[in-house]
Amino acid sequence: MTKSPKCGILTRPTQGGFDAERPLSKENIVSSLATSPLTTVAALKAVDLMLGENRVWKPTNEVQNLWLQYTYGPGMRDLSRVPEIEANATDSIENHIAFLRKHGWQAQITDPLTDGAIATAAVLDVLVEWLKAGTNTPIIIPGGQHFAGFELKNDPFEPTAINEHLQMVGHHIMLSTKSGDIVHIMEAERPPVDVLNLLNLVDVMIKGAQQSARSCTVVIPKVDLACKQSLDWLPGLHTTGDNGMYAVIAQAMQQATLKMNETGARARAADEMMVSRSMSPHDNKLIIDKPFLLAITRNGVTAPIFAAYVDYDSWKDPGSLGR
Repeated sequence: MTKSPKCGILTRPTQGGFDAERPLSKENIVSSLATSPLTTVAALKAVDLMLGENRVWKPTNEVQNLWLQYTYGPGMRDLSRVPEIEANATDSIENHIAFLRKHGWQAQITDPLTDGAIATAAVLDVLVEWLKAGTNTPIIIPGGQHFAGFELKNDPFEPTAINEHLQMVGHHIMLSTKSGDIVHIMEAERPPVDVLNLLNLVDVMIKGAQQSARSCTVVIPKVDLACKQSLDWLPGLHTTGDNGMYAVIAQAMQQATLKMNETGARARAADEMMVSRSMSPHDNKLIIDKPFLLAITRNGVTAPIFAAYVDYDSWKDPGSLGR
């Protein structure tokens, strides 16, 4: 962050996470990332309405276990406070596509659903407005590149809070809005590796906010962000419906957009999942459908006598074993 006489200025796009000292190039610009954790929760809640309310979703790994504990549980309690979220679960792919189209999204799950499968989606559309509109102000970063930005002037009665007491993570800006929502902005030391890491970084930022922050004029880049990502840590999460049928998340993906300028910000997100159902959680059959580890061991031998990681490139019929 480069200081100016106006006290607060973000001199690089906040969503990039690259070092201010480095000139921009294709090699050091990191793709932007955005997410809404509550749309994921809402999409699952919509499935519950079809399977039977108060389902207990069970994890297959520690990541899912932590997500259920720290995001899903609190999120289920908080959904009523976010009326901007709408959700829809259906056994008709046409209904699923139409729901997303109605809300301005193109469905990512479009293949016909197998017997018993459910397509679920949840969308978010939040618009916040600054207490007073800002003015257009260009931002020039080291290296001379120009970006569109805007300036929000200090108002002693409705201050823009600047926290300069966080260690090692730069300035924390808290922008008040007409709706009462707060927009937090802080330069990133490094880009997040995925949406879960992004949520962890944002959690640290928000919890580190100081209420004694002083008011100050700020200059911020304008933003036009759009991203799509697979929620590849979510498949495998499972439950059992009221009818005894086993239900498991087979696909999960999310789209998100963020637009921000001198008048405010608009955040949108759309989650989609495909939930497959069967009569038994195992059907007396375990299907290995992902890359796997293999080891051959022998009684009395400490190390495995053979080990392998088998990826899709080796999934082929060998014919004879050669003996």
